[in-house]
Amino acid sequence: MGTTRRCLGCRRNDSKDALLRVVAVEAKCVVDWEGVLPGRGAYVHPVRKCVGNSLRKNVWPGALKKANRLDVTELENWEATASHTEMAERLMDLS
Repeated sequence: MGTTRRCLGCRRNDSKDALLRVVAVEAKCVVDWEGVLPGRGAYVHPVRKCVGNSLRKNVWPGALKKANRLDVTELENWEATASHTEMAERLMDLS
């Protein structure tokens, strides 16, 4: 299975390749599509349920070690508009 990480939405462990990496750039959550951005990363399954759960639980500031407020607009926008198949296709293009 390789390297595993825990999803912040459902709290299940999964292969690192099956999860989205998110990093804090300044005070903003940014999806690290290529997995190369510097800094601490946190992971979530690329499905609405997991992204939505992580946003409702407000786990991103703690997971990314940002004590002050963290802008999660990019994740909120994705959760509101993206479909699972769009995200899966984007992840497959990166492979």
